[in-house]
Amino acid sequence: MDATQLLSERISHEIDMDILRQLGEEAGVDLSKVIELADKKFNNKVDRVINGITNKSAHETNNL
Repeated sequence: MDATQLLSERISHEIDMDILRQLGEEAGVDLSKVIELADKKFNNKVDRVINGITNKSAHETNNL
């Protein structure tokens, strides 16, 4: 994933979170936990992309 795509995904994520906040306010529902979990998941995804972590590398063990 290149920097342009990463930035595009960040902008889309922020727009989605703003929409969720607005929907929660309009409906009178507290969506802060949902938004917090979505932010954690997104930040984890970004961290994995930046650091080149794949499922395989994350679960590999060096049993020597």
